[in-house]
Amino acid sequence: MNPIYEKILAQIISGVAYGSIYGIFALSIVFLYRVNRLFNLASTEIATFFVICMYFLMKHMSYLLAFALTIILAFIGGCSLHFGLMRVVTERKNVLHSNETVITIGVFTILNSLSSFLFSDEAQKFPSPLPERVLNFWGVNVALNTLAILGFAVLIALALLFILRLLPIGLLMEATSENIVNARLRGIKVSNILALAWGVATAISVTAAVLIAPALFLSPGMLRQVFSYALIAVAIGGLESPFGAVVGGVLIGIVENLSTNFEVFGSELKFLAVFCLLLVMLIVKPRGLWGREEHRRV
Repeated sequence: MNPIYEKILAQIISGVAYGSIYGIFALSIVFLYRVNRLFNLASTEIATFFVICMYFLMKHMSYLLAFALTIILAFIGGCSLHFGLMRVVTERKNVLHSNETVITIGVFTILNSLSSFLFSDEAQKFPSPLPERVLNFWGVNVALNTLAILGFAVLIALALLFILRLLPIGLLMEATSENIVNARLRGIKVSNILALAWGVATAISVTAAVLIAPALFLSPGMLRQVFSYALIAVAIGGLESPFGAVVGGVLIGIVENLSTNFEVFGSELKFLAVFCLLLVMLIVKPRGLWGREEHRRV
């Protein structure tokens, strides 16, 4: 194979892998929005906080045990955040829906400060459970870590699709997302469903953060650019489309990798390439690739 084609193919595979992480993060945003009609602006700091907790847990136990415990704590933390804070606001009469978003900003600030308190300002390398090996497939060199990230991302996407489409709890979430008032009239415990959505969304975002952490330096605020990419992935794929969120993240990963490694924009301006992709998509499909049209009475 031509060396140039080999390099392009290798960069596309790497872009798909890391773009799938952006897609998973976008998936957590879309999932919570579908059920609760809420943008969780604190998702980056929540994920960062739990990744830092996992970093400390790994000093006393194995990687897999620390990872499993972190995901369980993230799920419990997400559910507790709804019951202990969001529920107090959402279940009051004449409440503004925007108040919930403001609360997530407050949670963002608190967790950022707490992460800075627990973790030093000096960035640390987050360990990877896999060795730094490179595999060769038909003349294309691919890092083992890249393949692991891609495989894990596919499993998460399939698991969430299974929950939403085949399990009864997924149908209850869909019913709640369509109309909360009607869901309550049908006897659905809406508060429990919303808490479950918070827990699942938090666990998904923390998983994505753990996957990308070895490629970043562990520090408070390390996921802010990832969150920017996730929001762009949501805009590209469609606000309520889980599949579109993943596809949007993959497209961003490919564009970012190719523009950086082939010096189209340079590593310092890689976000410009992603922003150009967003502009093109919004011009061609303003509501995203899989966005739904809203029909309103005039």
